[in-house]
Amino acid sequence: MTWLDVLPYFNAPMAFVMAAIVEYFGCNYFISVWISYVLMPFVDSLLPLDNKNVSKEAQKKFEKDWRFKVPLYFVLVMDFTLYFYILHGITTGRLGKTYFEFAVYVIGGAILGATNTTAGHELFHKR
Repeated sequence: MTWLDVLPYFNAPMAFVMAAIVEYFGCNYFISVWISYVLMPFVDSLLPLDNKNVSKEAQKKFEKDWRFKVPLYFVLVMDFTLYFYILHGITTGRLGKTYFEFAVYVIGGAILGATNTTAGHELFHKR
């Protein structure tokens, strides 16, 4: 098994990294919302449909591979980090100055929270 087998499972952590980079350097958190609801569905419609399931043998190997836990724990750490960053920014008045900007941070945080729910669900299976 190679890292290419594990690579698709890093899509969710990359959403957190993109949101953090865009916010830190661009100060436009709405881009992460736009990417989630506009760009990703558009790109998904262009890609070919893949209905293959993982074989039973590969599934047993995947369950024992430690590399699948890396994106799960990364998502948990990034989720709490971004939440506290947003909360600190809103309480200090640096973020969410207008109603629209505040709503964007709430929606963006909800998207990242939904991603974290999926990661937590998978970690629950691993206990």
